[in-house]
Amino acid sequence: MTIYLIDTNILMSLESYDSLLARCEGKITIPMYVLEELDNLKNKEGDKGFKARRALRNIEKYADDIEIYLPTDDEYHYFLPTCWATGKMDNEIINSAAILKSAGNQVKVLSNDLNVRLKCESVEINAESYYEIIEINSGWLQVNLSEEECLSLDDEAIASILKTGQYLLVDEKSTGDLFAIYSRDNENKIRCVVPRHIYTSHFGRIEALDEFQMCAIDSLYKDNLTVITGKAGSGKTLLSLSYALQEVLSGKRSKLIIFANPVKTRGSEQLGYYPGDRTEKLMQNSVGAMLVSKFGGDPMAVDQLIQDGMLEILPFSDIRGFEVSESQIMYISEAQNLNVDLAKLAIQRCAEGAKIILEGDPQTQVDHYSFEGNQNGLRRVIEVFEGTEGFSHIYLPNIRRSKIADLADKM
Repeated sequence: MTIYLIDTNILMSLESYDSLLARCEGKITIPMYVLEELDNLKNKEGDKGFKARRALRNIEKYADDIEIYLPTDDEYHYFLPTCWATGKMDNEIINSAAILKSAGNQVKVLSNDLNVRLKCESVEINAESYYEIIEINSGWLQVNLSEEECLSLDDEAIASILKTGQYLLVDEKSTGDLFAIYSRDNENKIRCVVPRHIYTSHFGRIEALDEFQMCAIDSLYKDNLTVITGKAGSGKTLLSLSYALQEVLSGKRSKLIIFANPVKTRGSEQLGYYPGDRTEKLMQNSVGAMLVSKFGGDPMAVDQLIQDGMLEILPFSDIRGFEVSESQIMYISEAQNLNVDLAKLAIQRCAEGAKIILEGDPQTQVDHYSFEGNQNGLRRVIEVFEGTEGFSHIYLPNIRRSKIADLADKM
């Protein structure tokens, strides 16, 4: 059985250790030096202190599956090159692995620190990184069938593999072409999805660029609650915002209400305080930048909608007690930057019949540690509402903004 030695950075990166234990065959080993490092970090302000304290709580929680390792005086030998400083945490962790290996054990160090892994490799100790991947259902299933199988599909066969609100994308095997898209709207109704478009004077005619966007547009029209996820440039904001404006400008809905949680992009620096009233401050933040960019860089177009009473922007700090009426649309862009409580609070503002649109990227664009993992509100909405009537979640896998944006995704 392999002994898995876990570095500090991995213990601090995880909200729970269930997936880590599964990866490590149900048992992990933590060098005492790692506990020392966590102890030194636990009183730090901000992100590091929070994650260190969380790691220590998890170590206590999973104590039955964790072994704390410190070599005895008799076991301790410094196996590493003399140029490596003794007493340095990383080197002592690697030396612990070397001691265990010298006793005939199979040892692997898990670390997200490239330097640690390179050092392990140089002294012939197995090492690799570990990042937890929390899967989110895409909201659609894709199958490749022969022409005969495509033609023989019936409602019973489709209902047997689809949950309510899911989409089935059927491709013809020999050509790879899309044959049909089916949706299960309730327990007994299967329908074939037909292409629909969105039109506003601001954005013109918006048509689906692929079958996934076709599902998203269909959900925007038919469901009370639509969640669209995808990477930057996949079209989730353009589809959501253009649909919402179409409904308001056509008079089908009375107002578009945008709830904003103005979180700074991860790794960026704040510019300080913004001047102006509440709306002016929000317009100078991420939600304002998004709106203005989608309106071709014209802030006057956004301001006119606000002046005409068709658009209202509210920060999450002001939404308690606010109600979105049955004739209105609630829209949250960058919804990955919500915790569970904020997402719950926003949805609870909505009266029966209100349209709710949430879009974001909980996989790669979370901008604060408090929204990570199981604390992510957008992820939790998908988990709770999946399979209920009036809800669909659509993941857009293709980046449509530009070829260079698609290439940048590989960075």
